[in-house]
Amino acid sequence: MGYLGRRIGLSQDSGDSNPSGANGAVGGGILDLFAHGYFERQGDLYNAPSSSLSGMNASGGTAINEYQDPSGKYYRAHIFTGSGTFTVTETGNSSPTAQSVEYLVVGGGGSGGTNKQGPPHGYGAGGGGAGGVRVALASHPLDGTNFTVAPGTSYPVVIGAGGEVFYLREQPGRSGSDSSFGPPSSPERIIATGGGYGASNDNNYPAAPAPAVYAGGDGGSGGGGCPTTSPTISGVGNTPPAPVVQGYPGGVTSNPGPNYFGGGGGGASEAGIPGNPGNPAPTTAGQGGDGVQVLIGGPPSYQQIGALDPGPGEYQWFGGGGGGSQSPNFPEIGGTAGHGGKGGGGTGRQESQDSTRGQVNTGGGGGGGIESAPQPARRGGSGIVVIRYQIAQSEISTAKATGGSIYFYGSKTIHVFTASGELQNTTGSNIDCEVYAIGGGGGGGYSNAGGGGSGGVFPSPSKTLGPGAPNKITITIGAGGGGAENVGTGGLAGANTVLSAPFSMTAGFGGGGRSEPSPSPDHAAAPVGSGGGGSRYGSQGSGGPQGNNGAPGGNDSGGGGGGIGGAGGNTSSPNTGGHGGTGLQAPPTFRQPGATWGQPGPGDSSHWFGGGGGGGSRGGTANPSGGGPGGPYAGGGKGGNGSPPFVPTTSGVANTGGGGGGGGEGYATTPTSNFAPSRQGGRGGSGIVLVAYDT
Repeated sequence: MGYLGRRIGLSQDSGDSNPSGANGAVGGGILDLFAHGYFERQGDLYNAPSSSLSGMNASGGTAINEYQDPSGKYYRAHIFTGSGTFTVTETGNSSPTAQSVEYLVVGGGGSGGTNKQGPPHGYGAGGGGAGGVRVALASHPLDGTNFTVAPGTSYPVVIGAGGEVFYLREQPGRSGSDSSFGPPSSPERIIATGGGYGASNDNNYPAAPAPAVYAGGDGGSGGGGCPTTSPTISGVGNTPPAPVVQGYPGGVTSNPGPNYFGGGGGGASEAGIPGNPGNPAPTTAGQGGDGVQVLIGGPPSYQQIGALDPGPGEYQWFGGGGGGSQSPNFPEIGGTAGHGGKGGGGTGRQESQDSTRGQVNTGGGGGGGIESAPQPARRGGSGIVVIRYQIAQSEISTAKATGGSIYFYGSKTIHVFTASGELQNTTGSNIDCEVYAIGGGGGGGYSNAGGGGSGGVFPSPSKTLGPGAPNKITITIGAGGGGAENVGTGGLAGANTVLSAPFSMTAGFGGGGRSEPSPSPDHAAAPVGSGGGGSRYGSQGSGGPQGNNGAPGGNDSGGGGGGIGGAGGNTSSPNTGGHGGTGLQAPPTFRQPGATWGQPGPGDSSHWFGGGGGGGSRGGTANPSGGGPGGPYAGGGKGGNGSPPFVPTTSGVANTGGGGGGGGEGYATTPTSNFAPSRQGGRGGSGIVLVAYDT
């Protein structure tokens, strides 16, 4: 026996240093309170609080977020919204993630199917399946095994794209691409499978010969089924008893009858809902299966990755399935399209409602569509990868304010608002802020039409944010204007982005592109932002002090919408629309490498905003770019071409203020109206607010 003062028990040499040792034989025996307190302060006892916790030193990701979770632990999360590399310089100490990392890996969602509108009958199409969801996160229902890392090693990260859309009937959607984390040849590589595509069906089924029916695709989650008598028409998800659960199957639609509704795509937590027949009621397309919430990127109330659950108002939901589409051409039976599953799933098409795409960086499935409707099926949402590990409190950078998504770059703290919110100083003194605000872009016009104008820009290098609630800033992000969908309707203007007092800033909206024939009234003029382009018969819209004018139409094509860096481009022969006006690159403060905000610009540069939408073209293979020649740049959408080969119009990119592309040839209503995606205008991109101050 050994002793120290009043210490009794086994000696340090013969005892076990672990409290679970045999017979409780902990080395050193029992201490009196004074001696125990001494050793406790020295950190030498087994159960003393550790003072050696440190996180690993690593780099990579489009954003890096540091935060405290509800248990009081501190984490650093590397968020990849685009492919890249996670590089470990050194590992950490004294934590469960000292030599390994927790992760979220989500595959790209599948696109919805596209079906023929009657007569004699109409058939809904299936929604796209969500991308597979892989998780290693303690206490999460899908928790897997942490990924072991080694110092001096780089690990590839691949972000899967959402499935593309095929615009014709008798063609299913397209599956999403896989996302992954780890070396391609390693058996430890984490792979989240892309979502399956939504099913499509010929309108003459069951009289049409095979293969008129196309099954929903298999994937991380399966694509939704389409109308048929077959019981196995939906896609299969990677579900139990699979070794790793990633998602669930799509909804089956198997009831006979003349009027059908498509099934919803599967989600990460449940199967898609079958579509109900339109005769008899109920007349409801299947909704997409719900995804899952994975709290890995930061507090869910403001860390704006993943989809927002409108119920509790929390982000970080992933893997929602796409909704099926409504049976068309039967207004007498009513009915509704299937809504997307929670976690970024898109909504299916119905008579009075457009389908929507799977949300970007959620793996959500795209909504099902109808071939000749103004909006057919939609593509799936891209995937995402988040990698996190525990760090010490002393390693965390502390923001001085709340609101938006928070990043640290150089010596600055940056708050990024991609949705409306509030900015509040949490210190007891003033904060000097640099602010960059962009308004919502305008939508493009229909048929040989002008591109939408960009939202305006309001840069301010000096705004003071005082402490406390009286100085709280309310931020409203301007929405993009809708693209024109029918003959004689112009693109809609965007909306202002507004910061309340004491900042008192307004970034103006962009004007809509003019259509053929030019509607009256139209929305092309923008008194503060950029004006929309003119149609082949109409003049351009004027811009204001925060933007530029659109270009006039001519040569049977539309002019480009104005951008915040330059006027819209003029049309050129033969039958080619004008490029959208150039955008601007954000100030150096906001050019964090790999950041998710902004779009590419000329010369492989990044962080550009406010490109005008390209004008629509009448013929050839032209697809005028947004944001200037050689693009698309700065978030501006491409102009469409309504003549063979029917190049589709694209929308302005969300949170760039880019204008939507103008629609191409297609004034006359002809049987080729199923090529509407190249004739209607693209939607304008929503705005954004960036706020920076010294960390």
